[in-house]
Amino acid sequence: SWYVIVSDGIKSTKSPTWTFTTKAKPQYTLTVSVNPEGAGNISMNPAGGVYEESTIVTLTAIANEGYVFAYWSGDASGTNPTIQIIMNSNKNIIANFQLPNTPPQIEITEPENGTVVSGVLMIQGKAWDMDGNDTLQKVEIRIDGGEWKEAEGITLWSYSWDTTKVANGWHTIEARAYDGIDYSNIAKITVNVQNVENNPPEIEITEPMNGSVVKGSIVVKGKAWDKDGNESLVKVEIRIDGGEWKEATGTINWAYTLDTTKLSNGWHTIEIRAYDGIDYSNIATTKINVQNEKEEKGMPWLIIGVVIAIIAIVAIAVLYLRKK
Repeated sequence: SWYVIVSDGIKSTKSPTWTFTTKAKPQYTLTVSVNPEGAGNISMNPAGGVYEESTIVTLTAIANEGYVFAYWSGDASGTNPTIQIIMNSNKNIIANFQLPNTPPQIEITEPENGTVVSGVLMIQGKAWDMDGNDTLQKVEIRIDGGEWKEAEGITLWSYSWDTTKVANGWHTIEARAYDGIDYSNIAKITVNVQNVENNPPEIEITEPMNGSVVKGSIVVKGKAWDKDGNESLVKVEIRIDGGEWKEATGTINWAYTLDTTKLSNGWHTIEIRAYDGIDYSNIATTKINVQNEKEEKGMPWLIIGVVIAIIAIVAIAVLYLRKK
């Protein structure tokens, strides 16, 4: 309380007494704990546990041996081991620790390093994790440092690579596994791609000769061959007048039976091609002139007419003889 006294040297005057109460800043409690128990501890700066309102407290999570800090929970969040808290209410903060993660491991089992390869190559391998294979999430492959692509399977994995889409020569294959936290080491091999360029097959028609006049059922014949080896020939196909391709019988020496009575008389085009599983040959062409004899229509009626005429003549003759 306080008051004022005023004096003029003769007389003094005292003012009323005033009183006031000062208010202290609110205080809040900061409670901290660790999970699991004994995995680490938390330092607080400033130390204490009870703080005036708006005090900034720095918390640092310190892991004990065999553990690593994971994340904050409760009235704090994040994965940084050091955070700052503004005390504007009572707070309960937990520092969560975990056992350190063991990265997975991986190896490429096929093909072997330095192998000469061609065509479609099946890359295979194994992956495992000391923390348990159930932690493995994926295996990825990349070729020549390109984009990582996911393989099929995990503990036993595979990846199909079409080597015909890359240049001949040495190429690098890399593989890695992931367990949701860490990637494995990168397994690496080099292979020598040696694909032979495919030569399209060739074909010719030996029968019938171009411009032949044909009728009835004919056999279209010919030969096909491939510079890469005739065993690569898959099929020979034929079509008439640009219609549907149909498979002939045989490949090296092939044949196809054509019923020309199902075609109109006149010129028709026969086309032939061979296939080696990769490319078609050039198309061999020949023209034929179909000339099937036309069926005479109306002949039965002519015969019937002649028979009727003969019967009529005979009848007239009989009547004439009877009159005599």
